[in-house]
Amino acid sequence: MDGTTLFVQALFVEIIGAMLLTFLYLTQTEEKTKMSGDPAITTLIIATTYVAVILYGESTPVVSGTPYNPAASLGLAFAILF
Repeated sequence: MDGTTLFVQALFVEIIGAMLLTFLYLTQTEEKTKMSGDPAITTLIIATTYVAVILYGESTPVVSGTPYNPAASLGLAFAILF
């Protein structure tokens, strides 16, 4: 694979991971959309989502150790590029 394909794949994984983390975090902090009233269960849901996104990102051969923060990822990409 060429560098452009790897960059696009890494960007796609980064965007999907960040969106999933943000969506689950926001649904668990809003009172109307919480899955459980217990704070421990809410924390477990958020932590499990974070671990799942990190494992998905690490399982793809393109991305390694991404922070799932679009600004930080863009900074890392430019640092590696230049």
